[in-house]
Amino acid sequence: MKKYLAAFDLDNTIIDMVDIEEAENIFYSDGKVPQRRYELLNSYRYDEYGQFLHDTLNERHLTKSQVLSVWDSYYSQTYSVIKGMDQVLKALHKDHDIIIISDSNTFHATHVLKLFGLDQYVSAVFSRPLTLKENGQLVPSDLKAAWKAPCQYGGRNVCKGQVLMDYAGDKYEKILYTGDGTNDFCPSMNLSGNALVMPRKGYSLEKLLHSSNCQAEVKTWNDGYEIISFLQECGHVA
Repeated sequence: MKKYLAAFDLDNTIIDMVDIEEAENIFYSDGKVPQRRYELLNSYRYDEYGQFLHDTLNERHLTKSQVLSVWDSYYSQTYSVIKGMDQVLKALHKDHDIIIISDSNTFHATHVLKLFGLDQYVSAVFSRPLTLKENGQLVPSDLKAAWKAPCQYGGRNVCKGQVLMDYAGDKYEKILYTGDGTNDFCPSMNLSGNALVMPRKGYSLEKLLHSSNCQAEVKTWNDGYEIISFLQECGHVA
């Protein structure tokens, strides 16, 4: 265990995504994106959309390697590492334990991290459990009851604040939390004045923290290079 802890959200914090409709063709046996996709996304039903993709692949009865190939193709076309965030993880890894707390699922989080070579810096991933079995089926399981959302400060699927507090306990001298969305408000508000919260500029977490009584120090950022610069200035990384 290291002296410090750095906890990160994943999507829109370490990884950015662009909506490329053509990239989704690979999910469907006929190579055509169905109308259901538009109905779910246009009504912002993102969890249902994710489940729809999982069900679609399960119904095709592909092998495990074929499923991994589908996701690799999709992620490589639609996902990218936010500028400098790989360098942030590399720098922090020297004296920080690094964990990911995501509102998506464990398969997504671990697979994206591995695809972009970031898994080497991460000690643990916390999200809704989803496992790709040897038979090629994506199978969910229950999240620990104490970690389920909603909670005092929001969170769509996961109470990130409880996850963070359970993991950190009193083991670390300082905690750094980095996120972007409303579901990152809970862990931010659970931190003490010795902690640092870094919300992404222009995203909902920044707005929520602006009108809150958050005890932790707050520093906004546009990309990873700004984070590194700030952490070096305050002596948090070499």
